[in-house]
Amino acid sequence: MDQLNYRAVKASERSVLNALIRHSYALSEEEADRSIDRYGLDHIRIVQSGYRLAAAAGIVPMGHFFGGKSIGATGVASVCVAPEFRGQGVATLLMRSLVLELAEARVPLSSLYPATHGLYRKVGYGFGGTRTIWEADPAQIGLRTRGLDVVPTDIDDLRKLKRLYAVKAAQCSGHADRTDFHWGRILEQPGQETRVWIVKHEDEAIGYVAVRARNSADGYVVEVADMVALTRAAAVRIWAFLADYGTVYRKVRWAGAPFDGFGSILPEERLSVHRRESWFIRILDVEEALVRRGYPRTLEAELHLEVRDGIVARNNDRFILNIADGKAIVRRGGRAHLRIDIDDLAALYSRAVSAAELGATGNIAATEHALEIATLVFSGPAPWIVDRY
Repeated sequence: MDQLNYRAVKASERSVLNALIRHSYALSEEEADRSIDRYGLDHIRIVQSGYRLAAAAGIVPMGHFFGGKSIGATGVASVCVAPEFRGQGVATLLMRSLVLELAEARVPLSSLYPATHGLYRKVGYGFGGTRTIWEADPAQIGLRTRGLDVVPTDIDDLRKLKRLYAVKAAQCSGHADRTDFHWGRILEQPGQETRVWIVKHEDEAIGYVAVRARNSADGYVVEVADMVALTRAAAVRIWAFLADYGTVYRKVRWAGAPFDGFGSILPEERLSVHRRESWFIRILDVEEALVRRGYPRTLEAELHLEVRDGIVARNNDRFILNIADGKAIVRRGGRAHLRIDIDDLAALYSRAVSAAELGATGNIAATEHALEIATLVFSGPAPWIVDRY
């Protein structure tokens, strides 16, 4: 195998990139072109072997909400390796090089959906949270309250949707701080019509629901592409709206939390998990990630950490984390009361796994007092996400 070279893709390589993407994901040439356009050539990285394209990945500038604050992040998607280069460490080189590039740019976090855990754990990614697709029979929803107005909208009302989503996202853990890339994926799926309704109380928008209705191998399905309900009344009204599909449609599906608050307001728990997947995050800059995150406002604490990172040298150090008034001050040094690898720090940071759970499984070495402090510092709702990228 020739020497491997990591770099940005060139416009002249678009056709061979298209061939790699469509073969890797069973797409048509047109679909692969749309994928390239979504990322933009400036946001695609490749590994070249001689004159051949060995691997590629798309990157998505974005953010994630933790503790009510948006932390800058770069999503990684469409990672693909040419068949003749698989099993030779090319994907590891691609991801390791990308981690170093993003860390050099001082991006605090990276995130992705792992096709295989081993590869991404090897380069420092750890559990960030879940994406759970719930399913219910609309005819069995059991809520018919229609006291609020449901008003059809269109892309021109995107500003309203963004405002409502931002309020909800800051209340959740792990939600994407969306860009036009994410909104485009939600509202403009090729070959599928997405319709949006806003829920109003008098003249105030308090929620919305974006729906794609389709006939599939599972029968007639209502897919909720996106949904926000800022009040219980808005959630009840959305449920009643979805229930009205029950005369024709047999399933409604939506992305929700591991224990879904939206589903919990139903009179009976007549819902099931259609699909569940994990998403990963990678802490690229320990100091920046810790400082930018939000924390419990009533907590005052000091935590001494020792982080082990085999790729990003400046993360491989000891840190003192001081928490007060919901904010953090980070200094280097300290007594290493809690020793943790960078991938497990990701799971702790997002609260996908608590410090107590990491300690019980032997993933971290810590004093009992440090475990108690870390459990409180990195507390909050279970992390989950709606968006795919």
